[in-house]
Amino acid sequence: GEFPQAEWEAEFRTFGKFGQKASHIEAIVNYPYLGPLDYTAEQGQLLRKYAEENGLELTFHLLPNQRGLSKKLSQEMFSSQIATAEFFEHERQLQNTFNIGHLDERVRQQSRDEILTALQMAKDAGVALITIHGGAYIDEKDYTKHLDASRKTLEELNPFFAQAGIKLCVENLPTIGHGGNPIREFPKTAGDLLYLVDGLSNIGICMDTGHANVPRGVISFYETIKSTGKFWDMHLHDNNGDEDSHLPIG
Repeated sequence: GEFPQAEWEAEFRTFGKFGQKASHIEAIVNYPYLGPLDYTAEQGQLLRKYAEENGLELTFHLLPNQRGLSKKLSQEMFSSQIATAEFFEHERQLQNTFNIGHLDERVRQQSRDEILTALQMAKDAGVALITIHGGAYIDEKDYTKHLDASRKTLEELNPFFAQAGIKLCVENLPTIGHGGNPIREFPKTAGDLLYLVDGLSNIGICMDTGHANVPRGVISFYETIKSTGKFWDMHLHDNNGDEDSHLPIG
């Protein structure tokens, strides 16, 4: 979703039955090419077609942190210092318009509704699982209040996902991001993550090993969540424990 639609088919071929022979592919649902508010049913049908033709099951990662970003800036991100700095500032500002843990009820509900739009996308594309981030805090002193607001959002979403038979996963976040920038998103700890998903039938966990490794806690994190029955998705990558650098495993 961060790249033009013309590139999608090649991705499916690369990882499907004619290429790397993967079993699943995760599509990033993001702007400027596949944002929920810009989405068309035809795109969903196209994704379903690509997945079926290439023997792949499709999952979604809803990550709308590029809403309002130009296509030019999107393409230059992480290859240009200026574009990267602009993106980080854009992402920070966007937390006041998309944040399931926002204390402004209007923003929280708007964020919930965007996830429900992504749920309709998942139905169209034949997707059984969507992964999201758990929310963001503005001020450290309000961390618990923001966590409670995210829990409220997930409680409201759960019946819709249960009715659709689709799973929603919450991903753990690092403390330091791709570019050495501080991250004010959660959940960072296994305890926070379990609080968000506990008792919600269709809401579970995506464990990101690289994110858990930034504070050097990947093994303890895994040990805490592995027996919960909520461990439904995983992102595997590596780093040196200093930032979310997305290095190859090993």
